[in-house]
Amino acid sequence: MNAGRTAIRISLSGVIARAGRPLANMPSSVLIFAAFLVPALLLFGAAPVLGQGLQWEAVGPPSGTLTCLHLDAVSDTLFAGSLEGFWYLPLPAGAWVQREDVGWIGRQVWSLTNHSTLPGRIISGRENAFFKGYIELSTDWGASGNIAYMSQGGSVTDVQRVPGSPNTFYACTWSDVAPGELLKSGTAGASWVLLSGTLHYAMTEIAIEFGTVLNKSCAGM
Repeated sequence: MNAGRTAIRISLSGVIARAGRPLANMPSSVLIFAAFLVPALLLFGAAPVLGQGLQWEAVGPPSGTLTCLHLDAVSDTLFAGSLEGFWYLPLPAGAWVQREDVGWIGRQVWSLTNHSTLPGRIISGRENAFFKGYIELSTDWGASGNIAYMSQGGSVTDVQRVPGSPNTFYACTWSDVAPGELLKSGTAGASWVLLSGTLHYAMTEIAIEFGTVLNKSCAGM
């Protein structure tokens, strides 16, 4: 970034900071000036800066409708869920491996993760042809799998592992017929326990911080 562009960005922040009062109390001349200043900066100054180093390229996989991503930094493997299963890509220069049941319904993957020390142990959150969610466990990189949990409601929307506790996982479900489920596994995904106290139907995401499960959900849907 050159000095001129840095100065412009600082100047813009300075104008906002110096105002120090609600827009409703600002003189009309300041508001008019700001209305012309911001688009001009974006057009002549900020646009080139934002464009630097932000190039994207297609990396695959070669087919399928993707639904989710998981990057395992330990094994340098990128996983991509799809409507028929999932794919995985060994990084940095490997080739995509397909773990889809092409042409089958009820195999869509909405979330997936893997074991931190056994990377081929993959846990995927799915939805079957009857709109019921289930968790599938594979111990051979998805070449085969077994159903580890069958949900009473809809899809399994998120599966997360606990940092520092490789055999502990949490999952949640989105349901339209029963309260969403918050699940815990202490057996590396082989079995799951339903946790009580969640009255939300549409549970969409789990965030784990310092061993505490923080569930983000859309209630009342």
